[in-house]
Amino acid sequence: MNTKSIQSTTCKEYPNLPIISSHKQSKVFSKHYSNAALYLPRKQFVLLSWLVFQSGADNTFNHSTHLLNQFSAYILAIQSQYGGETIPTAIQLIRKDLKELIEQGFIFPVKDKALMINPMLVHGNKVSKGDLILAGELYQKRDIEVMINIFAKY
Repeated sequence: MNTKSIQSTTCKEYPNLPIISSHKQSKVFSKHYSNAALYLPRKQFVLLSWLVFQSGADNTFNHSTHLLNQFSAYILAIQSQYGGETIPTAIQLIRKDLKELIEQGFIFPVKDKALMINPMLVHGNKVSKGDLILAGELYQKRDIEVMINIFAKY
């Protein structure tokens, strides 16, 4: 009975999903990433998700006030277009969420102002299976510096 209910359901509307540039499609998301959506506060998960697509192929990005302002503007534009629950856009609150993501190990400091999305959550699609296995082993040992170097070559 319930199966037929689902099978007979039709699409009534389509979200606005324009074509995405190819460099924004070069990431592989792990099960850990989808699990994070269940336990991270919504505003932190949205920030993490946005940072994934701001990062390069090696998962790194440079922290700056300009970057936080871009995220704030992004949130305002998305909320204007799609509605939904609001997310705070004050730079101080965004900075606090970024710090918490670093403290919780979702983002790693790497050098200077550079930060890296934890590759156990998401990584470039060119990372070899062998490097992923090695990185996972290093992550379990908390040998983060060596793990980071594996992804630096991509």
